[in-house]
Amino acid sequence: MRFARTVGLVALGGVIAACSGGSTDAARIEQRLGLRIDSLSKRIDSLASDIRIERTISTFDEEAFLKPGDGGYAVVKTNLGVLTFRLQNVQQYANGSRVELQVGNVTSATITGLNISVDYGPTDTAGIAVFSEEKSKKVTFSESLPAGSWTTLPVVLDNVPPSNLGFVRIYDVSHQGIRLLKP
Repeated sequence: MRFARTVGLVALGGVIAACSGGSTDAARIEQRLGLRIDSLSKRIDSLASDIRIERTISTFDEEAFLKPGDGGYAVVKTNLGVLTFRLQNVQQYANGSRVELQVGNVTSATITGLNISVDYGPTDTAGIAVFSEEKSKKVTFSESLPAGSWTTLPVVLDNVPPSNLGFVRIYDVSHQGIRLLKP
């Protein structure tokens, strides 16, 4: 009985390799495919970062980018006007961090049911956010934001201890209602 030698072609992303069925050839193909997949994964991460940067530029006035230890505040445009945000008092909390978010309501209305989206995580040695390691959460506050004043709101940032917390980005700021003074 004659045994025919089987030759198969494997293609992935333009990489074509001939496989003779031997274990060394299969290992070589597996290594080449693994390297190709790693390369594609890095490219996807890079494109995701580019998209995030483009989105950040287009909504620059609708978000706050805060770093622990920075002074001052960031202004965020909302459908009511502007709110200001300041990050203070970063502390260890369980497996993450607890921060105090000071929100300045510069409008003449009391704001109720503040909703925010928060991205947070480490920065690299140049102080640039490492988007591939960021975490995200949505937060709704029950506290009202009185007109013309600062309100301190605690926020827990899971899985990022204070030593790794390099940035907090606040966006998608909305509210459930407002209260005005009677005339």
